[in-house]
Amino acid sequence: MTALHEDPLWPRCVLLGRVLLPVLDQEPWRRDRRHDRLRAWEIPVGEGERLLGLFTALAVRAAARDEALSAADLNSLALQTVADAATSKADIELLAGLPDTYSTVREEEEAALFRLYTHAGGQTSRWLFQLGREARRSLTILVERARDEPATCGKLLRDAAEAGLDLRP
Repeated sequence: MTALHEDPLWPRCVLLGRVLLPVLDQEPWRRDRRHDRLRAWEIPVGEGERLLGLFTALAVRAAARDEALSAADLNSLALQTVADAATSKADIELLAGLPDTYSTVREEEEAALFRLYTHAGGQTSRWLFQLGREARRSLTILVERARDEPATCGKLLRDAAEAGLDLRP
């Protein structure tokens, strides 16, 4: 695997994963429904939301690699392509997209949790399946919400900027 400092794609993927839910939650009732689903699946809400961000980052990375996109080209990546990657890639395929090093302790903790879920089997495998479907649902909502321009990673970042979200990697 390429180390983080050698791969400019990963920090951009993490940023997209970090802004997904806040952009989605411009309609506050969506957060409540997502929390209800996480609780129904017996996934701790905080843990589930953190993993949704990481799951999205991994799906972005997988889709970008499939399309042979660099970090500079990532803005053109369609959110529908990312949504498809969230459910079409096996957990182990997404796991292979994790870098060796991380820029924050939080990223490292989330990666360790994803690894644990991937290898533990049983209920945690079901949780990953459900989180993948939830990531896809969230991305699909943003695709449907985009009427004036194509729903891309670049549009998601612009929407995040307009919402006043911190876009620093």
